[in-house]
Amino acid sequence: MACKKLFVKTSKIQGTGLYAGESIKAGDVVMLWMSEATIITEAEYNQRQEADDKLIKTTGVRYIGSYFLHTDEKPRYENYINHSFTPNILYHCGICFALKDIECGEELTVNYSYLLSESDSMGFVDERTGLKVSGLPYELGLMDTCKQLQQLIKNKERSSSHETNSLNSLYI
Repeated sequence: MACKKLFVKTSKIQGTGLYAGESIKAGDVVMLWMSEATIITEAEYNQRQEADDKLIKTTGVRYIGSYFLHTDEKPRYENYINHSFTPNILYHCGICFALKDIECGEELTVNYSYLLSESDSMGFVDERTGLKVSGLPYELGLMDTCKQLQQLIKNKERSSSHETNSLNSLYI
């Protein structure tokens, strides 16, 4: 479910991409990936990946711990977000946050390492870097995204505090 205006068009990265339809501030929630999704275990996710289940391959992502999400076959914004090792979106437990200020028209990217199972047969090579993209152990991925989210919130609080102080100085 989109929390910001988003649109889909041809990507410069690969295939079709997801783009910001408005300016988005760092720290803002961009999408709720888990909205209207089905939760399955990692074992079921891996079994369905190995069986070449198209639905799981195109919509399945790690939720938290050993649980994964998948959606129905109806295309959703989440299905169009491309991978980057230097993403502008942080995926954390089914919620997507802007890692930086994002301009209207900018393509949204996420690090797929946080979406995949570490034993995911869907691993692939990143075209820009030539590096293999594979899932992280969930503990490592969760710790990493928690740290990133904590830093993002601290930066947003500092920015908000600075704006409030600047506004207050106008009225003194």
